Amino acid sequence: MGYREHARRLHEDAAAAHKKWVAELSPAQRRKLRKLGVLDAPDDHPEVEGHNPCNVSDIADSSLARVERDPADELDTEIDTLADEFGLDSKIATLIHKWHTEETARRVTQNEGELMAIVVGGLIAAKNIRICSAGLAFAAKLAASNGYKSQADYAREHKVSRQALSKATKGWQRSLRLSTSVHQKSESACDTYRDIGKESHVRDRKKTAAELMTDYFRNPINQET
Repeated sequence: MGYREHARRLHEDAAAAHKKWVAELSPAQRRKLRKLGVLDAPDDHPEVEGHNPCNVSDIADSSLARVERDPADELDTEIDTLADEFGLDSKIATLIHKWHTEETARRVTQNEGELMAIVVGGLIAAKNIRICSAGLAFAAKLAASNGYKSQADYAREHKVSRQALSKATKGWQRSLRLSTSVHQKSESACDTYRDIGKESHVRDRKKTAAELMTDYFRNPINQET
């Protein structure tokens, strides 16, 4: 058996093995291999003719045998991943991906509009725009970019109430669903302090009332004859 006959048989055996291998693949695997361009059996020939019709050489000597690998071609697209993950047809996966992309963009735009309405409405309705705007900056953690490290620094420099600034900051955080700073008290802690303050206020009022009653009975002028 000559070289050409041997090469031809090897080529046929390789093609048959490739066909059998493809038949055993899942639909998802076939789609992925088709995208990589390696699903179909090679249609090359073990021999290639050069420029000279009489010149016959091995295919390995031809520039056609050169393969340049591009890693980007081996990465699955979002549609491929969606199809493989849920066993979907590529057409259905494409439609779902298109709907999801458009719906995500719509939701983002809607959310941005709602947040803008909250910010503009809050600033317009503010009784003290300086405290309100500073509270927004601290709530969004943008105060430091304007030179203020803490609410105390801002309150001291602008001679505003630190309590009012803290209240405005927390108000923005609740309205815009922003996370609190690590230096701020949690909402539960604020509620606890608020309840303690109310209880203390009530106790003070009771104490004052008791003292007034004591003074009343101790004062001879006010005692009944």
